Amino acid sequence: METSEQLHHLYQSVLLPELRTLELERTKLLRQILLSGIAALLLVVITFLLAIRLSRGGVCLWLFAGLALMLLFFRGQNRLMLFRQSFKRKIIRHLLNLFPSSFSYFPEQSIPREIFETSGLFLRSIDRYHGEDLITGTCGKTSFSLSEVHAQEKVVVRTRYGTYTCYQTVFRGLFFVADFNKSFRGRTLVLPDTAEKIFGHLAQTAQSLNIFRGQLVKLEDPEFEREFVVYGTDQVEARYVLSTSLMRRILEFKKARKEELYLSFFSSRVMVAIRHERPFLEPPIFSPVLDYKSICEYYQDISLCTEIIDALNLNTRIWQSETFSTQDGR
Repeated sequence: METSEQLHHLYQSVLLPELRTLELERTKLLRQILLSGIAALLLVVITFLLAIRLSRGGVCLWLFAGLALMLLFFRGQNRLMLFRQSFKRKIIRHLLNLFPSSFSYFPEQSIPREIFETSGLFLRSIDRYHGEDLITGTCGKTSFSLSEVHAQEKVVVRTRYGTYTCYQTVFRGLFFVADFNKSFRGRTLVLPDTAEKIFGHLAQTAQSLNIFRGQLVKLEDPEFEREFVVYGTDQVEARYVLSTSLMRRILEFKKARKEELYLSFFSSRVMVAIRHERPFLEPPIFSPVLDYKSICEYYQDISLCTEIIDALNLNTRIWQSETFSTQDGR
């Protein structure tokens, strides 16, 4: 049976009954959110009017109102969390039945922060890290992990009125790690070349001074170099890894995704970061959950694991697992 037929059959026979129950939960949740919003608005108005009339006790009134508003907010957050958990348990886990049995799903886990930082893709410090929707498994001969990740840097801002702390996003999107069946001596980074697109060849001088990422690696593919800039701690190894066929595959994958793409080849892994604005495996709150098109999108999200493996040709195993040697070219 074709995958599209399997998906449609699963939708009709298994998912649709579950989705109807979830739709009732969603509409109930929306009503609760609406009523909480009305209650919060009335509470603020009543507190304001009473505070004006009372010469004393105004501060206590606002304190009470603040506590009540916090209670309403946290109750709403808890209901939303329970709905999301119910959706993922009933729908996403069923969708995984269309994939190899080795695929596992952990909604509240993510790729560890240590692995994300080891990639070397982002130079800014990571002060706050959160992730979810971890998918792990084996596709062919390749073991992999994929999750949503949000990494932030703490920034202290000083103004004439004082100092305050905020958090700026370093990366938000999908992070993928897979076995490359090869132990690298160094690290090779493939990054979006935004500077090349804006400043042209003048950008290459600035890129060559980026000593924290390693040496700038020049490749003989003009189209690839228009889209990406490559840094490596070992020039020979970087050119060996980024073969002509692999560069073509990376370009084709980027064109298909139409999203910013980062790659790191380090240790015996390839790590891929994709800036992904659309929520990953999240149920809609303000629109019905019954839509078959949305189910297809969830399936495509999970399929990203196999897409990257196929795009990078990781199952071909053209390299042995020993460490690369610049002397004998293996």
